Amino acid sequence: MVAIRERTGWDHSESDHKRVIHDLGDKVHLDVPFTRYQADGSVIGVYPAVYLVVETPEGSGIQCRSSAAP
Repeated sequence: MVAIRERTGWDHSESDHKRVIHDLGDKVHLDVPFTRYQADGSVIGVYPAVYLVVETPEGSGIQCRSSAAP
């Protein structure tokens, strides 16, 4: 299987925005779509993504992510 970087020329990604969908106190659902770029700045694709960030006694962190990116 060919890695996505080799197949598409993917160089980096940038989030398009970060928007709170639900804030439940100790967990937050975030809408975080992102764009993948080639080294020359051309766009490979734009992908929706949702992150679940959870606060625990040890600190906060991403518990899961759902994305339509290949």
